[in-house]
Amino acid sequence: MTQAPGEARTALQTDARALVAAAVALHTGATAEAEATQWEGSRLLLALAAADVHAEAVVVGGGVRPLLRMLSVHPTAAVRGEAVAAMSTLAAHAFSHAAIRDAGGVGCIVSSLLVGEVDERRHAAVVLAALAMAPDNHRELQEADGVHALLDVLKSGGVAEAAPAGDALLAFAAPAHNKRLLRDMGALSTLVWLLLSGTGVVKAKVRASLGR
Repeated sequence: MTQAPGEARTALQTDARALVAAAVALHTGATAEAEATQWEGSRLLLALAAADVHAEAVVVGGGVRPLLRMLSVHPTAAVRGEAVAAMSTLAAHAFSHAAIRDAGGVGCIVSSLLVGEVDERRHAAVVLAALAMAPDNHRELQEADGVHALLDVLKSGGVAEAAPAGDALLAFAAPAHNKRLLRDMGALSTLVWLLLSGTGVVKAKVRASLGR
């Protein structure tokens, strides 16, 4: 008998949550002997988190912290890149933001933006742009020195990361009190410099953030 669409969706979500729970359990194995098992859990979690359809299951199932840990400490750039790409998929959904904040994710993403490989920086900027759309995330972004990091990327980063960094800064600057904060930080002089000397993409983002 064919399942109704609603029943199929519920079954898929249930299966995804069970898989996430298994992946998190495997990933968090504590003993040295469990290293191979941890890696199996990491691969499964990365695969699930990369699919937008499983985003809610990953967040509800506790997958955010393991993903951030992979991003922070994994020695392989390719895995860190996959982890931050997965975070960009999750961050596109507002329901993930509290879990990202609670796990210290904003600071982790800012670090990736500053010191990661090219793909890491691009995805990190996309994550920060998504988080900056919600005013609830602005304090964490400021406390993690994310505003300075975004300005640095606009000034010296490549086009791939400069565009989403500009989006993040634009979203952060939307409230009037954040415009005043940028002024008090001395950031306006940097924005004006970028307006005069930046690439076309950067100039457009800066004009928007300045309300011009």
